[in-house]
Amino acid sequence: MSEILSYSINPELYIKTIFYTVFSIGLILLTSYFLPKEEYKTVLSKIIGLLLICRFLSYHIHEIVFSHWNIVHYLPLHLCGISTILSIVIMLHYNQRIFEFLVLVGIPSAIHSILSPEFTTGMDGYKFYDFYLAHGGILLVPLFLTIVLKHKINIGSWKYTFNTVLSITLIVGLLNILIHRISGEWPNYLFLCKAPIVDNPLLLVTNWPYYIPFLMFVGFLHMLFIYHIFKIFKRVEL
Repeated sequence: MSEILSYSINPELYIKTIFYTVFSIGLILLTSYFLPKEEYKTVLSKIIGLLLICRFLSYHIHEIVFSHWNIVHYLPLHLCGISTILSIVIMLHYNQRIFEFLVLVGIPSAIHSILSPEFTTGMDGYKFYDFYLAHGGILLVPLFLTIVLKHKINIGSWKYTFNTVLSITLIVGLLNILIHRISGEWPNYLFLCKAPIVDNPLLLVTNWPYYIPFLMFVGFLHMLFIYHIFKIFKRVEL
């Protein structure tokens, strides 16, 4: 079911999708930043949260109506799916731990998904546009909270966040096994059963299970990188 879009397959479409996604995020952030009152920015954050709910529900309703939805492929148990849920929650009710997770995990996950997309449920019609709405939203939310609402991550937050990712990985791994027992088919949530099919130079190992610790290590390096970028721009609460 998985499909990919890469520069080599369709360079024009690939570049256009990246450009429009980044442009839209930049436009929203720029417009929001210069709103005259803080109350307007807060209200806008709630509106974004409601729009993210509508996007999430419309996607799953669409798949249910057209009989595509199933527990093997459509549960929000990938990092980006989890980040989508957390993005909705935090825009409606702020939580520091969720913010740190979205900064350190959501930002790099969304960037990689946009640059090397794998459409795990296909890319025909509505699904193609929804993919970029979803991952653009994951990238927008922590940037909005940082740039527009001036939130900061806490010092050492990378430690807590990485431990959270390890816990999520264990839970999702057990859910993969449970879903297999129920459906007879192996899901691939968090790509724990099969390596992602992407054109990404960082994916050096694809043999199971060796790629799993490799991806965890690369993810850990991404978290440290984002953390230090925030530290450079004084967005870490010391």
